Amino acid sequence: MESSRAELYSYSCQLQRVFVYYCSFGDKDNYALLKIQNYQRLFSDMQIINDPSLVPQFDVLFYSHSNQQSSLTFKQFTDVLPHICSLIFMDVSA
Repeated sequence: MESSRAELYSYSCQLQRVFVYYCSFGDKDNYALLKIQNYQRLFSDMQIINDPSLVPQFDVLFYSHSNQQSSLTFKQFTDVLPHICSLIFMDVSA
């Protein structure tokens, strides 16, 4: 159990580093809020959004988890990730 907790902590740290990188992209003093442009850049850089028809769905997820604000906190970002995975992998089983 300790090893799985350590693994989860390691993944959380790595995810937070990615989050901070994209928060500060174009705004070197921003480490806490992920703006929509950088959110889109993150998934574009990861080559996740290959289907342009998914872009509006990713945007809807962003705004629904950001309480209609223009940015996501780390907690909000981690909350949106399972929904993004559902979008990406929904056609895999078909």
